Amino acid sequence: MTTEVAVGRHTSSGSTGLGAVMKTIVPITIAVQVLAFFASVIPADVLGATGNTDAYYLAFSVPLVATAIGLSAIQLGAIPALSDADILGDASSGSLGQAVTELVSVAVWTSLLIAAAATGLALLLLPELGGSVSGHTEGLARQMVLELAPLPPLAVLCGTLSAALNVRHRYALPVAVLMLDPLARIVCITLAAGLLGVQALVLGNVIAACLAPIVLLWAVRRNGIHVRLAFPRWTPLLKRVVSLAGPLVLASTVLVANPVIDRAMVTTFRAGSVTQLELGLGIYRIPMVLFVSALIAPMTARWRQLVRDEGFAAIEPVMIRILRGLAIGVIPLAVAIIVLRREIVMGILQGGAYGATDVSGTATVLGCLILGLPAQMAIAMLTVAFIASENVIVPVIFAVVNVILNASLDVLLRGPLGIGGIALSTAITLTVLMMAEIVALHRRVGSLHLKSLVPSILWLAALLPLLYGAVDAIRRVMPYATDRPTALLVAVVGLLGGTLFYAGALALIAPRAVVRSSLRYARTALFRA
Repeated sequence: MTTEVAVGRHTSSGSTGLGAVMKTIVPITIAVQVLAFFASVIPADVLGATGNTDAYYLAFSVPLVATAIGLSAIQLGAIPALSDADILGDASSGSLGQAVTELVSVAVWTSLLIAAAATGLALLLLPELGGSVSGHTEGLARQMVLELAPLPPLAVLCGTLSAALNVRHRYALPVAVLMLDPLARIVCITLAAGLLGVQALVLGNVIAACLAPIVLLWAVRRNGIHVRLAFPRWTPLLKRVVSLAGPLVLASTVLVANPVIDRAMVTTFRAGSVTQLELGLGIYRIPMVLFVSALIAPMTARWRQLVRDEGFAAIEPVMIRILRGLAIGVIPLAVAIIVLRREIVMGILQGGAYGATDVSGTATVLGCLILGLPAQMAIAMLTVAFIASENVIVPVIFAVVNVILNASLDVLLRGPLGIGGIALSTAITLTVLMMAEIVALHRRVGSLHLKSLVPSILWLAALLPLLYGAVDAIRRVMPYATDRPTALLVAVVGLLGGTLFYAGALALIAPRAVVRSSLRYARTALFRA
């Protein structure tokens, strides 16, 4: 095959700061999360938590594994190489258009092989991963594994095209196409659940996976990059991508074992437990996606450019501000969610086929997972810092430690704590790894000025018990929630009351300069570069 590429010259002298990027993509990301919220609620109402829904989530873990391997290489390995190719435009890297064509060709063919291997391996190992699931659930999971097999190559193709748009500072559309999957699932489960049952979710996944690359390919062509699928060739650009992304692929391969292990552990409980775990994870991801999913690519491209041009010191102040923002803003949010976990889950999910027992299991999962929310956000930022400095070995090491520690804690905690033990093991693992990554980065760069975070930590130590008590008092004063409307009311009033209490207490305890600085930084969405 031959490749035809035409691309208009592009310079990065006017690169967009991350503060401006946030103003564009945060509203879109919020819209994605609203759709994802309804895409979780509607199937729970219609289908409940049963062996059939467990089969779907078990089967979906297979394309999840294959997709994560490819996307990590694209997002964290290919973007720095594409950024260099676009800015430098030298003979060794080629133009951005040629670079994207090379990456698309390799990504598609490689992801097809990975998807085939993952699907075949899953069909062989599913009986071992199924734990105590019934024969019907296992058979349905096998069928869905085959039906979902096209997802990884299509998702990796989308990741490659999105990387090209990110390097060209086009961040909105790659985030907007994420709406297609929840939207397709909502439509399919609403119109076809009576006829297809849980298969309606599979249909929605496949439809969205086919539409997304079409939209992105159109956008790439509009930006002057004409790409055609070709046989892969070993070029200098691909050598650079492999040098950056190779260790990251290994890290991703190790890390994606975690959800598979967690699901396997949960299947030893009653039918519907996998669904309870997945829906708890779905609620947990709502604040996570705002920070991680939509911003990893922009942060990687921007920080890579800053480190190359000005050195690592250029991103240190931003990192400290992000860590301070996580301490001041996210940890109190996690405390409030822990107190109101039952009301939040009941307000979102209870009703229809999703009963009180299912709500209790999902609330336990959410309360344990949310303990690791600040740590996971910090790890995402720290990983980007390592990648921007082209140090990809440290993330690989921590990925291996992550899986070993998480699996060990799963075994230790699932007995005494049940499904909550599986979620708590994830939170503990994330917290330990966050502290280890901070120490590793601190040693690498000499100093991260971590002492400046001590006052914020001391204020938090004083305020968090008071915040817990205030939110719990509000919850007790409100009517006891036994239905969705009451639960939503209690959750909203509790979160708002806790926010007002915390803001007032912080204004009294913290120095005014720090409060003003924190508010100013929040207005720029924590990411002014």
